[in-house]
Amino acid sequence: MNMLLEAFDRLAETPNAVARLRELVLQLAVQGRLVPQDPADEPASALLEQIKQEQLLLLKQKVIPKLRIHAGITVHEMPYQLPATWIWTRVADIGHDWGQKVPDQPF
Repeated sequence: MNMLLEAFDRLAETPNAVARLRELVLQLAVQGRLVPQDPADEPASALLEQIKQEQLLLLKQKVIPKLRIHAGITVHEMPYQLPATWIWTRVADIGHDWGQKVPDQPF
């Protein structure tokens, strides 16, 4: 958050200021630096384990055909350090591409 405040005056006066400020806020949010982190929060690793168990259940129920095992995130793929309770993962490890363009039924 301090980074945003420090850069605000300089960014506000530049061309495309609104777009650049949006980019900065998004970047800070993705890095977990927009708001203070609570060390008492459940770690992301627990949520990832829960997702894995649900995927195994869907596999057992034959809702999904198979689980794909993806390579872990290497140190070279980590562009910045995450807060202590966060963890790097691949989107493909927490979701499934059903290959459809439009949902079967409205939500």
